[in-house]
Amino acid sequence: MNTVTTQDVKRNSSNRLERLMSAREIAEYLGYALSTIRNKCSTGDIPFVRVGKRGVGFRRSEVDRWLNQRPDLRPGKRRVP
Repeated sequence: MNTVTTQDVKRNSSNRLERLMSAREIAEYLGYALSTIRNKCSTGDIPFVRVGKRGVGFRRSEVDRWLNQRPDLRPGKRRVP
């Protein structure tokens, strides 16, 4: 878990700034319920960054890398709760 600061700007492989995705966007992207994403954040099972005191954001590149390391969660093999 990281905290986003003004100095913590992540650039993707094409050297562009990477927009953080919301929990709702990541849930839709992964095919999970929003509550599942929140649970995965609380257990540290999914990469995310803190935004302020209570918010979270997700870098798609990090979530994609996480998916590639977890063959049981790849598209077509995911269980939708």
